[in-house]
Amino acid sequence: MANAYVQNEKVIPAYRRKVQEGVPPTLRGVGLSDEDRIRREIIMSIMCNWRVDKAGLEKRWGFDFAEKFGPELEELREEERRGFVQQDDTEIRVVDTGRIFVRNIAMIFDERLRRMEREGPVFSRTV
Repeated sequence: MANAYVQNEKVIPAYRRKVQEGVPPTLRGVGLSDEDRIRREIIMSIMCNWRVDKAGLEKRWGFDFAEKFGPELEELREEERRGFVQQDDTEIRVVDTGRIFVRNIAMIFDERLRRMEREGPVFSRTV
């Protein structure tokens, strides 16, 4: 959804019951702020296109990428040292050897995940 994320009911009988009742079979949802939407765009671009157009995001959203995402870019330098990404002033590129770790790379920009990790265990771990 454009301005929200929703998660479907996980339990099949509950999912079916909701559908039969004509109720959306969702378990939870959250409305997205502009910050969430920017981060979603970055994560989706990494996961789907193997790159982030920093200059395009700056123009579209009106911010300085290096200033706004300084901590993330610093963390990304470790992935650069590992040979998984390359970056310059205008873009971030996931190189062939980094593609298997693309989820880990994208997670660097997931602020909601970081907040959840600070609050307790998070499931769906990666390598």
